[in-house]
Amino acid sequence: MRTRERPRYGYYFLRSQLVILSLFEAIGIALILAGRTIHFGSLTWFGLGIMGYGLITTLLWFLARFVIPGNRIDLARSVLKDLSPPTDGKVLDIGCGLGLYAIEAARVVPTGEVVAIDVWDPRELPALSFFHGPSRPSGHSRERAKRNATIEKVENQIHFLNMDAGHLNFPERSFDAITCAFVLGHLGHYARKVLAEVNRVLKDDGQVAIVDNVRDFTYFLLSTPHLFVLSYLRNSKARRLTIEYWISLVEQSGFKATRIRKLRSIIWIRLIKPEKPAIS
Repeated sequence: MRTRERPRYGYYFLRSQLVILSLFEAIGIALILAGRTIHFGSLTWFGLGIMGYGLITTLLWFLARFVIPGNRIDLARSVLKDLSPPTDGKVLDIGCGLGLYAIEAARVVPTGEVVAIDVWDPRELPALSFFHGPSRPSGHSRERAKRNATIEKVENQIHFLNMDAGHLNFPERSFDAITCAFVLGHLGHYARKVLAEVNRVLKDDGQVAIVDNVRDFTYFLLSTPHLFVLSYLRNSKARRLTIEYWISLVEQSGFKATRIRKLRSIIWIRLIKPEKPAIS
């Protein structure tokens, strides 16, 4: 019996992490062999330590990536169900990657429309102000995103566009709901520019869902200790991604958080535009 083809959504930073962890193990083995060859016990023990760190870190990283966070497809479904846009509404998915949130959005707007944007080819965007290539999912391409939509039979509802999230080419108040999953955490100060654009194209009664990483022990394991410490010392992602940071970011961007949930290394925030004061 032929099994049904399943969509493949990829994982961010997967290949790079595996290469780095494999290097620790390879260097450890090389030091062990060198230490035994020249009969230098300290070098052998040092190699054992390096190899042990690589093996243990690989195991913990695997748990933090694939086991502890739970089912990411179920999370995407919960996020879109919680937004509950009109069934004939229009949804924007920012940084859609291989299409997970766009596809789940298409399920909740069966007679509506989904626009999914990402930077698949920065050469097409001369005005691009920010691009974080290493954060691409493995095998990242518009063709694979479209293939996933075809497998899930929602290809006619989703428009995949190569677009910079800081320069959204849409009129004001175009969308009933907007999702932004695991994007803003990579952008630093540019995240405010993106949220300003989100505010502009969101309808007054629309809602936004932000799903991203938050710093905790699971995130420490996911980042791997050596990269986490390096990022923390450089005052970049590892130090920045706190619950307080996310709340401050959305409030400074003119939104009101109506729901904040922390799910292990993930934060899920639902936003609305504050009501404008009546003119007396």
